[in-house]
Amino acid sequence: MLVTAPESDTGADLDLRTVRIITADEFVETDPEQLHRAGITTVVAADGELVIQACAQVLANAPHLALKLAIADGEVTRAGLGSVLDQPVQLVDAIEVNGRVCLGALVIDPEVLMPRGAGGAGASRVLAVLRRLWARPSWTTVHVDGVQRGAGRLQTVVVTNTASVRLHGVDTPVIAAPHADETDGQLDVVVLPSGSLVEQLHSIWRSATAQPQQIDLAEAHRGAWVHIRCVRGRPAELDTIALVGGSGDLRVFDIHVLPAAIRLHRPVDPVADSAVAEASN
Repeated sequence: MLVTAPESDTGADLDLRTVRIITADEFVETDPEQLHRAGITTVVAADGELVIQACAQVLANAPHLALKLAIADGEVTRAGLGSVLDQPVQLVDAIEVNGRVCLGALVIDPEVLMPRGAGGAGASRVLAVLRRLWARPSWTTVHVDGVQRGAGRLQTVVVTNTASVRLHGVDTPVIAAPHADETDGQLDVVVLPSGSLVEQLHSIWRSATAQPQQIDLAEAHRGAWVHIRCVRGRPAELDTIALVGGSGDLRVFDIHVLPAAIRLHRPVDPVADSAVAEASN
């Protein structure tokens, strides 16, 4: 089964006797038990993060079924589909954030981690720097497994199940939690405090000059349940997709790990593995 965005036209020369194409909107209304009874063994997510989240949402609700998930990064062709399905299968954890399931990370105030060189034209960079100079982060508290692990005007909080974190509009992932393990039933929580005025100015300077943030200075914690509460709403991304509350940015984030929830065709990426190993040394 190939799941796509509603407006997507794969244009793929696929054997429709063995591959069923369905939109993400239709898939989220599908009963996984019916898929299992219909003989479907693998769900392939195409067309980006929204589709991946939709597939993860459905499959995480039925971990007892032997349905596997594969992720197609590029154009879906017969050969490309075959190579994706040839990848080994591993049981991986999922993350549930305010009822939405993903396989990657929640990032509060992703702009803090984003080098301005990746953020577009010079005018937008200047505006982003000015916002950080004059707009102080909202007072935020972070609890991990019921224990307070951060409080104050935190620059950013990352809750991740993977070593690298992707940000919207940035090609290169940020290594935020090099020791994260997608199979250990734990979430890695990275809390970057506001620090002194000098440290804040240094952080802004690194953004303005397109340098990566010193995420290694952050506090790291681990747990199965994370609760984040902000006095005022803060922008956040869930696997590069902006999360928006009813009146704007969100104030409360309730995050749970879903252990071994997804059977994932997971490619071995030696480049990513070497980057993580280098960041952890």
